[in-house]
Amino acid sequence: MRKKVSRKNKLIPYLLVFLQFSGIALIIYTGSFFVRGPVLFMIQILAVILGLWSVLVMKLGHFNIIPIPQEDSVLITKGPYAIIRHPMYSSILLFTLISIIEDFNTLRLIIFIGLLISLVWKLNYEERLLKIKFHQYSKYQKKSFRILPFLY
Repeated sequence: MRKKVSRKNKLIPYLLVFLQFSGIALIIYTGSFFVRGPVLFMIQILAVILGLWSVLVMKLGHFNIIPIPQEDSVLITKGPYAIIRHPMYSSILLFTLISIIEDFNTLRLIIFIGLLISLVWKLNYEERLLKIKFHQYSKYQKKSFRILPFLY
């Protein structure tokens, strides 16, 4: 017997994506996005490389912005996924944090904190579903970090 999913629960993944993109858009809108300093710019470039590498390893056909595993998805544990379970989220957070550091104000910091909270909520939601889909996911969780190597 299938458990009936409430309408509210069906909307949660879309709300999480909306919050993620709203946070990114607000950070762009409220100040400079690309930094001018060479060191911070190199960190932003590394964040972009991490994001692109993550997408390439996952392969575009399996990339899904909604935190619901696709029917034909496979568990990726190589490349950046060998260390970080959500390297795309790491990339977003690193890139936007560097943007805020160079063009800091309290509003941007609040928006970043909101983005961070929404991404952590999104990854927790996604990981619950991944545990159901992949029996080896719990083992993978023990060998990798969520977003930040050696810390979280």
